[in-house]
Amino acid sequence: MSVSLLITDERGRVLMVKPAYKATADTAWEIVGGSVNEGEYPVDAARREGNEELGGGVGVTPGALLVIDFVPPADPRPMLVTTVFDSGVLTTEQARAISLPPKELSEWAFFTLEEVAEHTVDRLARRITAAVNARRTGRTLMLHHGYPQ
Repeated sequence: MSVSLLITDERGRVLMVKPAYKATADTAWEIVGGSVNEGEYPVDAARREGNEELGGGVGVTPGALLVIDFVPPADPRPMLVTTVFDSGVLTTEQARAISLPPKELSEWAFFTLEEVAEHTVDRLARRITAAVNARRTGRTLMLHHGYPQ
């Protein structure tokens, strides 16, 4: 199981990070998140990942569950269940406090939804768009590989 956080800026752009090991790929950008450890609740994993990836000074707090996405198996990985939590809007001051772990992440940026589609893989772009829509409507969405069900 994995968790992700939908974080936007005051203009509604989505915060994305670029893994250091994918630094040369144009579609390598992701939203903040990672794996849930054994025995860990998803909301606790989301809080941990937010602090690990952005630095504790940013003050990321996972809120409402926006999306649960069932991703089909891809050898050798079994089916993956991933969630997206609403982690609110970062102020300019909070964004300035972002401190990436250099061995894990090389860059961060805010992207419009149109730009998200250009900077990540299709399934993640669909999941992010669904999360933005879920935030707007106040309804949690269930997805299959990024498609609403």
